[in-house]
Formats: sequence, structure tokens, C-alpha cells
Amino acid sequence: AAGNVPDVFWRCGEGISQAFAAGLLRSRGGIVATNFLPGTDLTEPLSAYRTALSHQGQGLGFSVLAEGSGNLIAVHMNKGTPPLERDSNSLRECLRGLQTRWRLRWAAAQVQKA
Repeated sequence: AAGNVPDVFWRCGEGISQAFAAGLLRSRGGIVATNFLPGTDLTEPLSAYRTALSHQGQGLGFSVLAEGSGNLIAVHMNKGTPPLERDSNSLRECLRGLQTRWRLRWAAAQVQKA
């Protein structure tokens, strides 16, 4: 669809995933976040990121629904990121903190545009 993310940025074995596999993303504390149109199936992009970064160990992949636009953000964190506790309250607090920082950065960008 028009405006969607080109294949080279998410397809396994192509473009950016080849660069990730070759070491583009730092091995400690790296994150990949890609903004997709609403309704996009994120199975293949998240699988491509996981495969490309597998040499860095087990990572965490998930998606976030963007408020307003309804876009889907595919996120993959590599092994080097601080470990999340297994308890759901800690994960919830971590994700809320990320969401707050994301909103603040978005608001700052909107102010700069004005």
C-alpha cells in the first residue's frame, strides 16, 4: 500500500536485516522500531528482525498501537537491553515509561514544526 514501509527495511535476508546480521545494531542496548500502516501483519518483520539479530542472543519482539493514527510500531530489543522482570506489573511500568517518553518526543516535534 502507498506509504507503507518498503520491503528492504523489514524483509528477512534483504537490506536492513542483512546490515543487522552484519553488526549494524550495537550488541548492547540496541532497539529496532519500525512504523507500519494500520492492519499490517507484523509477523514477517518481527521474525526478520529476530533472525537478523539472533547472533546477539535471544531478544524481545512486540508491537505497539499508536494512538490517533492507529499505526503499528514493530519493536525488537536485542539481548543487551536491561532485562525486564517477569512480573507483569514491572513490564507494564516499563512500557508506560516508554509510552510517556514517546509522547513527549512527539509533542516536542510538533512544537518545533509550529
